[in-house]
Amino acid sequence: MTEVRARDTQPESADTGAAPLSTPAADQKKLPSLEPLVARLPAATRTALDELFRAKFTLVRRVPESALNP
Repeated sequence: MTEVRARDTQPESADTGAAPLSTPAADQKKLPSLEPLVARLPAATRTALDELFRAKFTLVRRVPESALNP
């Protein structure tokens, strides 16, 4: 529980220690803002995520393909 609180109180600009993602030049286009992506989720889904996980959408991040399950 303490770890969760510590993680939630870190400033957003804090270094997470993770290596920066390297992506090909073609993938360097600007990412969309968060609000339109969240708005695309049905209201029932957003409500369920909030109730079940207290999920909060905070940022859009590009993830390398290798991080996804095959």
